[in-house]
Amino acid sequence: LGDARADATVVADAVAAADLAVAVARARLAAASRELEGARRRRAAALGALAAATDEVGRQEARLAEQVRRAYMTGGVSGLAVMVQANDLRDLLERAVTLGYVIRADQDVLGRLELARRRSVRLHAVMVEAEQARAAAEAKVRRQVGELERVRAVRQEAREKLDTRVARLAGAAVALRKRSAELRRLIRQ
Repeated sequence: LGDARADATVVADAVAAADLAVAVARARLAAASRELEGARRRRAAALGALAAATDEVGRQEARLAEQVRRAYMTGGVSGLAVMVQANDLRDLLERAVTLGYVIRADQDVLGRLELARRRSVRLHAVMVEAEQARAAAEAKVRRQVGELERVRAVRQEAREKLDTRVARLAGAAVALRKRSAELRRLIRQ
C-alpha cells in the first residue's frame, strides 16, 4: 500500500508538472498568436501602401503618355524650331520663357514618375518582409500548437495513469477491508 501511495505521488507530481507545462505552452501560444496578428496587420498595411504607390506610378505614366500623345498630335515642336520661328527679340524671349516652363513641367513629371517608381519598389520590399514575418509567425504558432498538443497528451497520459493507480488502490483498499473484516470475524469466534 505504501508503494502504491508513493507511485500515486509520483504520478500526481507528473500531472502537476504537465499542468505547468501546459500553462507555459499556452502563454507561448498566446504570445506567438499576438506576433502573428501583428505580422498580418503589417502585411496588410504594406499591401495598401504598395497599391497606393503602384496607382501613383500608373497616374504619372498616364500623365507622361498624355504629354507625349499631345506632342505627337500637334506635330511636336522642337526647342530649336521655336527659337528660329520667333519674329523679333521680344517674341524670342517669350518663347524661351514658355519653352523653359514646358521643359520644367516635363522634368517635374519625369521626377515624380521616378520617385513613385522608387517608392513602389521600396514598399514592395516592405511588403515582402512583412509577408515573411507573417509566415514565420504562423510557423511559430504551428510549432507552439504542436508543443501544446504534445504536452496535453503527456498530461492526459499522466491523468490516466493516476486514475488507474487510484482505481487499483481503491480496489486494494476494498480487498484489505474485506480481509480485515474477515480476520476480525475469525478472531471473535
